[in-house]
Amino acid sequence: FFAYPSSGTSIHHIIFANDVANVCGQVGFGEHPKGSAGVDYISYVGDIAYRTVGTMLYCSSAFNIYEPVASDSLPGTHIYLAGNFAWDNVDGNPCSGGVTTDGEGFFFDSTDGSQTGLPVYTMQMVMDNNISIFNGGRGVASYQNETGSSHAPIYIRHNTTYGNETDTNSRSLPECGEILIDTSLHTEAFLNIAEPTAAKGCGGTTIYAYEVNSVDSTVSVHNNFGYSVAGNNTGSTGTDTGFSYGPSNVFGTNPSFANPVDPGAPSCSSASSVPNCMATVIANFTPTTAAAI
Repeated sequence: FFAYPSSGTSIHHIIFANDVANVCGQVGFGEHPKGSAGVDYISYVGDIAYRTVGTMLYCSSAFNIYEPVASDSLPGTHIYLAGNFAWDNVDGNPCSGGVTTDGEGFFFDSTDGSQTGLPVYTMQMVMDNNISIFNGGRGVASYQNETGSSHAPIYIRHNTTYGNETDTNSRSLPECGEILIDTSLHTEAFLNIAEPTAAKGCGGTTIYAYEVNSVDSTVSVHNNFGYSVAGNNTGSTGTDTGFSYGPSNVFGTNPSFANPVDPGAPSCSSASSVPNCMATVIANFTPTTAAAI
């Protein structure tokens, strides 16, 4: 499911809802600019991405937002990813002509236009209430929201990530977290649950439940639940100016998910909706520890 301004004119107000991407090569759900044209007001709501991004042509992610272009400057949320499910999404090896880099479940990628020289995107973006499990890359990530003097307000809340960073072919990276905020300013992560199940990933890098890289005091990580069986609950890399993990985080206590197993291929033909189809997955990844609930 892909939004692309092929005519060279920006497109906007696009919703992919109640859809299933089941084994797709390039991306599960994504958008991409063309020249100076791009995509704005896009929502992925109540969708499944399973075993997408397997091609060797591109390195991509299950739910991907790449360098959006604002169609207006009105306030409110312009980009919204909510109630979605991503699992077993692992980049092909090699991809984009090199070692794998992505395979995230949910990814805000280069919102400041720094990859292609597009204008800085400053509109509000939200990831809310998604489940990201057993993907090759990070469970949830926001990357490159730092160029210029104004930045997109980004909110990452109510997400559950578990057992990601499974790609053993991924290149060595200094940033390897279940939930990663990487050079992404004005970003707030709260009321999430993150649990890595391995000590190492990303080509041998330590996997953290939460990791920040090169951020400042405009970034806030608070009221989250994080648990690493290896004790790698939080990490901080690069140069962080004025950042510290905020209050009311609960780190180091097992959320004790009810039955955290890989769901396998989705089978939704008899279901009334994606959430109905995912009822067992939702139940399996509901914590039983009171503080996590």
